[in-house]
Amino acid sequence: MGGILEDIRSVDVTKIDTAQVFGIDTNVLVWTHYSNASSSLLYKHPYQVVEYPNFVGKLLSNGNKIVTTTLNITELISVVEKNQYKIYNALNKSQKISFKDYRKNLDERQKYKDELDNMIMEIKSSYDDQIEVIDITDKSIENFKKSIMTMQCDIFDFCIIGYLKSIGITNYISDDKDFLSIDGIKLFSTYEK
Repeated sequence: MGGILEDIRSVDVTKIDTAQVFGIDTNVLVWTHYSNASSSLLYKHPYQVVEYPNFVGKLLSNGNKIVTTTLNITELISVVEKNQYKIYNALNKSQKISFKDYRKNLDERQKYKDELDNMIMEIKSSYDDQIEVIDITDKSIENFKKSIMTMQCDIFDFCIIGYLKSIGITNYISDDKDFLSIDGIKLFSTYEK
């Protein structure tokens, strides 16, 4: 069976009921809130840094609520650090350093902290401080293992989707097509090869 796919480029957001709530995936958080997301030094598809922020902005303008989770924020923090490191090494090709040494660079650490401060403030403000707390428990791991043959999500997305479904959220914004392997959800996405 699986989920339903809606292409964000053709959705008329003004026709979406404002009571509809959307879960936002980490990849969309990156493209929407990370100031360096469009850097030519990072691998991405150009549509990602255009289409997803536009769709999120339209939903917010329409009055829809957007929710994210502590797992998404944790992943976002990690992705941003790795991206900042990639950018640093790309700009300093003659002096490339290891990731551990990069973490010791206080100037770069401050840039990373400033980026995180700005992103988290923006996310909390944009989504009315709607960051759901998710714990991965033994039961979560067991449920993941039981479902592994019928879906393609990683454990984080599996737990996030399961939790948000349990509180009535079935709309998701993500570029991750693995979400479609989960029954009972609607994925708002676009994908260009």
